[in-house]
Amino acid sequence: ITNENEFLTKTNLPRSKVYTWVNSDDHRLIEGILHYPPGKFEQKNLPLLVLIHGGPAAASLNLFPPIWYMFPHLAAVEGWLVLEPNYRGSSGYGDQFVSE
Repeated sequence: ITNENEFLTKTNLPRSKVYTWVNSDDHRLIEGILHYPPGKFEQKNLPLLVLIHGGPAAASLNLFPPIWYMFPHLAAVEGWLVLEPNYRGSSGYGDQFVSE
């Protein structure tokens, strides 16, 4: 119906993906968001910045917010691979995950 964001298709923006791993202590699946620098999606050996969200009950989301706290995307544009882990206690994964 509209093409309001066409300018974004012509911009070299960071790409993001959900990344999961298994906690070796209790074998629980943990999730985080990886933000890759523009043009380096899934490239290896990038400098890593781990960005921890506040909390205790908060979560990192896989979205592009055009607001002041879009630091993960700004860091990725500067060449960093940014990991935002949703560690135990993060919201959005059920009450048990928050309370552990």
